[in-house]
Amino acid sequence: MLTVEREPSPASQAHSNGAGDPADQLGVGLQDYIAGQRHRRQPLGRESSTCTQVVWIFFWLFILIIFAYPVALIAAIWYTLLSPLSLTECGRPLVDFLMSVQQLPLTCARNMIEVKQLIVM
Repeated sequence: MLTVEREPSPASQAHSNGAGDPADQLGVGLQDYIAGQRHRRQPLGRESSTCTQVVWIFFWLFILIIFAYPVALIAAIWYTLLSPLSLTECGRPLVDFLMSVQQLPLTCARNMIEVKQLIVM
């Protein structure tokens, strides 16, 4: 069996505090993930509770199922029919708009995974 050893990244080395630290026992990939999560935290006083995060997840799921999928399906049909117009100068903006509308489910899914809030209090 072939094994590949990875050099620790600078981010994981910066977060290690010594040989006895439990963080040293974690995998390098997990340390990088945790380091990335530290930078994504909201400012002090703006952290949302778990209950609020669950509400936002269900909000984005509702928007995804009720709004984004039907609208993207209609936009995909029109995009397929009108895509030859992308060769003309006046048809290109319309086709680009339909393509961006097709990506609404992707946007809702990303917002749901990132627990993105519409209203920041």
